[in-house]
Amino acid sequence: MKTLSIIVLITATFLLFQKSRTPTVSTITGDAMGTTWSLRCEDAEQYRPLVYRILSEQENILSHWRANSEISRLNAGQITEVSTELKRAINLAEHFKAETRGAFDHTLLRQTQAAGFAPLLATEKHNYDLSAMAKGYCIDLLTATLREHGLINFVIELGGECYASGTQDDGTPWPVLIPSPTGGEGVTVYLSNQAIATSGNYQQVAKIENKLISSHLIAPNTGKPHLAKPSSVSIIANDCATADAYATALFINPKLVLPENTKAITLPETKP
Repeated sequence: MKTLSIIVLITATFLLFQKSRTPTVSTITGDAMGTTWSLRCEDAEQYRPLVYRILSEQENILSHWRANSEISRLNAGQITEVSTELKRAINLAEHFKAETRGAFDHTLLRQTQAAGFAPLLATEKHNYDLSAMAKGYCIDLLTATLREHGLINFVIELGGECYASGTQDDGTPWPVLIPSPTGGEGVTVYLSNQAIATSGNYQQVAKIENKLISSHLIAPNTGKPHLAKPSSVSIIANDCATADAYATALFINPKLVLPENTKAITLPETKP
């Protein structure tokens, strides 16, 4: 009887310990690449150093806001040989430019500078600007790395672009809010193993007397800011780089044919 009591006590203690150790879903946030990021998953805090490391590495490679980043040094003609990582990103951008027939264009840095949405760094040699896909590209790197570390169910977000992996605890897809470009209610979509990215002219813009005079979105055919009523285009795709690039491309060219397994959600201007 004493032995049985000990076994019962040990079992109860073990179950109590297991219950106290049950992972809880939480959200962590941080700053990187001139914007914010968030990760929602079980025991999210343990992944903070990993997220910071990857985003810091990519910022040192891809940021045109940093004079000493690899892409800035390439643009300035300070280097001719580039890392495998930067070459991979540029090749992907060239793929998107070809697929969108130029609606996505990663060679408009001087035009973006002229519009006031990029720093006036030296760009004598090249004109690369990967900002229209950089966040999505980084999200894909983070997604792959988190999965390599055994994480299955999570949402990783950077500057509004995100990937929803797996499901919530109850097996349902993750809810993701698409903000309204005019401050309205927005639209909620439900994603599982999908990415979403949004492009619009309602945030990074310049106005005089409430009139739009400049935008960070450059029309490749004119080289000038793409001016339109406040609106946004969101793309749902299997990876975030594709979603990011096509969100920009479709905003520039609304008649663009999307690839398979992608979906567009457009939020036009609405009257209050």
